[in-house]
Amino acid sequence: MPMNRQQHTICILVLIFFKLSRGHPELLGCQENMTTVKKRAAVSFTGGKDCHLAMERALTSGDYEIVCLVVFASKAHSSRAHPDTWKETQAKALGLPLQVYHVDKVDDCYKKGYAQAIITLHDKYKIDTLITGDIDYVGNATSNFMTDVCKLHVPHVTVWLPLWHAHREDLLREMMVERQFRMIFSCVKTPLDETWIGRTLDQDAVQEIKAMGTVDLSGENGEYHTMVVWSPSYQFPLKLVFDQSAAAGPAAQELTDLPFQNPAQRVWVCNPTAELRVDSLP
Repeated sequence: MPMNRQQHTICILVLIFFKLSRGHPELLGCQENMTTVKKRAAVSFTGGKDCHLAMERALTSGDYEIVCLVVFASKAHSSRAHPDTWKETQAKALGLPLQVYHVDKVDDCYKKGYAQAIITLHDKYKIDTLITGDIDYVGNATSNFMTDVCKLHVPHVTVWLPLWHAHREDLLREMMVERQFRMIFSCVKTPLDETWIGRTLDQDAVQEIKAMGTVDLSGENGEYHTMVVWSPSYQFPLKLVFDQSAAAGPAAQELTDLPFQNPAQRVWVCNPTAELRVDSLP
């Protein structure tokens, strides 16, 4: 049966399309490519294990492009568990820019202070997502602080919590076994003691913490903090180096001047002379 004019036109168009697509195969996948646009994201970064795992999960998902690391720092107190110079070294290992904002109250409200920083971050990096390694509520809170900040003051930025309410042992297993993180204890509180400073967070350490019975396995209540010296996204490994000279003193330094510190609780961090350096090991 001879084709009418409309059928003939359709056949010609189909033929042209397939001839073009032979030289331009992306034309055949144009619809798929349109649905895989990645969200631009910043990672709230402390240098510890949880923010690293949150970032690795984001990258593994394929849904996010990590464009920067962001530190929300106190104007009044620097972090001695996660020194700034260490975070700078980690950012270099990750090949990402590190943006630091010193946050203070605005109109007597910390959430507004954080909101100002996030708005500035959004304007500079065009992010639409802020990723954090939060696992659970802090203290007596019944909502997540950063989520509240964005919902109230920065609704065009979404907070993603990939570790939220996950089982602690599952998270640690993923870090140590599946993703081969190397993590160092950089701050501990009693019932842990100064001998934990500089120690590797491994399965033996997890079992010892578990046996104590009073310590959150992930240190979510501030019982301990870590610094990551290797993750799958690192371009080169790092190592924590302690000054061995007598003048430098012991590897652990006890803190007694923390704001709101419980007098019955002892706290240790790494000696301030310790340095995070590039490791020569492969």
